[in-house]
Amino acid sequence: MKQDIKEIMHPLRIRILQLFSINTRMTARQMEDHLGDVALPTLYRHLNSLVKFDYLEVKEQIPNRGTVEKVYGLRVLDQAQSLEDLKKLSAKDHMQMFVQYQMQMLQDFNSYLDSDFDIIQDGASYKIATLHLTYEELIEMSKEMSEVLMKYIENKPTKDRYRLNLYTVSVPNKNK
Repeated sequence: MKQDIKEIMHPLRIRILQLFSINTRMTARQMEDHLGDVALPTLYRHLNSLVKFDYLEVKEQIPNRGTVEKVYGLRVLDQAQSLEDLKKLSAKDHMQMFVQYQMQMLQDFNSYLDSDFDIIQDGASYKIATLHLTYEELIEMSKEMSEVLMKYIENKPTKDRYRLNLYTVSVPNKNK
């Protein structure tokens, strides 16, 4: 798994994956236009690695003047449906699903920033809070957060209500 993380954490590969927050499908030439400073052979080498490690996949192949142009997209894994499904996933599967989660969040935030936004008035935020909890406290906090969310999750859209995506991630630091 550490090798997979090294593969994805390369600065150019991160930039490539971030392109998919703008477009869901892109050719290498389109990526080259967005990246600007990357030679096409270098880009192909990194694309091949991202495909090899299952972060990207070839969605389509288009014949183009005697060659085939590949259209790339994020590899989408089926979401786990139960706690048992979640337990069966490999570390690599979890990493791929987390990348998908991040790309969706980036797409949503990018769309928001492309709008006529007012980050204060709109209630947009991004924060990190470090907590020190026992397992029991974590379960209690999760239940309380669920209760608060359930109070609002059934709200129907109105002229005064706008859609808000709330993303949550909790990452234990087992190194303390």
